[in-house]
Amino acid sequence: MKLLLLKEYGRRAIKCSSISTCQPMPTIVLDGGKGYPGMVAFQRGPQVLAFDKNINGFNADEVTVNKNNIQLQSTSDVHPNNWIGGEAFQIEAFENKKDKIIVLVSYADASQTGGVISTWIKKSSE
Repeated sequence: MKLLLLKEYGRRAIKCSSISTCQPMPTIVLDGGKGYPGMVAFQRGPQVLAFDKNINGFNADEVTVNKNNIQLQSTSDVHPNNWIGGEAFQIEAFENKKDKIIVLVSYADASQTGGVISTWIKKSSE
């Protein structure tokens, strides 16, 4: 993250250089509660992540995740051509009770190719 600093000298503000900051980006598993029972969503730092059908090749309603074993891993080369945005993450999941890796992208970047997206994914009872 880059921030533009303004230093005040007397009565005028002068533009200075930019600085870089490093802050933790923990993965937070959000429970669906009463609104989305039996579902979870994922947040990484300030970003909510989304499942995009066109990136994964199947529907989110076919997938379950074990909310107690979430290990978000950065991945690359999963975006379609002309995709705007570079971050993507993968997690282990199950599709029809078979192991499956799913890819999540920032909600703000999702559905660029018209794919159906979902922020809420079924959690397994395991």
